[in-house]
Amino acid sequence: MTYNIETISNQFGSKAILLRHAQRDGKRIRKTTNVNLSKFPP
Repeated sequence: MTYNIETISNQFGSKAILLRHAQRDGKRIRKTTNVNLSKFPP
């Protein structure tokens, strides 16, 4: 299992910090979000 922290921009223009799980499915990489870390203090 591989977990990554990714920063993406959402539709409101702010940044979202996500803890995501990446898994290979054939040639594709499927990512599922486990936790949204944006609302936690730094």
